[in-house]
Amino acid sequence: MNKYIRSTGLYAFLFPASLKAPGQTAAEKIEKLKPEFIHRERRLEIYLELFIVFLTAGALLFWIMRFLFNLCVADWIASGDLRVKDLWNIMMYA
Repeated sequence: MNKYIRSTGLYAFLFPASLKAPGQTAAEKIEKLKPEFIHRERRLEIYLELFIVFLTAGALLFWIMRFLFNLCVADWIASGDLRVKDLWNIMMYA
């Protein structure tokens, strides 16, 4: 393996130091690594749950804000004079 791969966290992830310890049986290595794998699995579950929560919150916020915006500017969209005036204001301050 080259030095770059060993310096990354991927090498440590794939080959934990407990696997290289001399004088251990396979069962001892498995028992030693079990908590680490449980921790990694739990961390993945937490991030997946957070992703679902934020995705749901974002979708709800998007739909609520669209509804409120359409509710508040229905008369503004209907009037052509107001739209032109506001477009000039936007272009002037942009």
